[in-house]
Amino acid sequence: HNMSNPSNQTQTTALSEQYVRSIFASLESGSGASFFEHVDDHVDWTVKGTHALAGHFTNKESFLAGALSRLNRVMPNGV
Repeated sequence: HNMSNPSNQTQTTALSEQYVRSIFASLESGSGASFFEHVDDHVDWTVKGTHALAGHFTNKESFLAGALSRLNRVMPNGV
């Protein structure tokens, strides 16, 4: 193996501010579906506080079923 061969190295792509803003834009418009396409299935998410949405969620599925389902019951028409 030639360790200096670029084909053996992991490539990363720099994220632009515009790209990151576009991911969050759907949350601003009240539609989180496209945002959650960018969230890893194995995310570890903590919503701090003593309110009904607070809790520790060990993956995306538990967060969507827990916090977001509670939020949708309280605000069925969005923000």
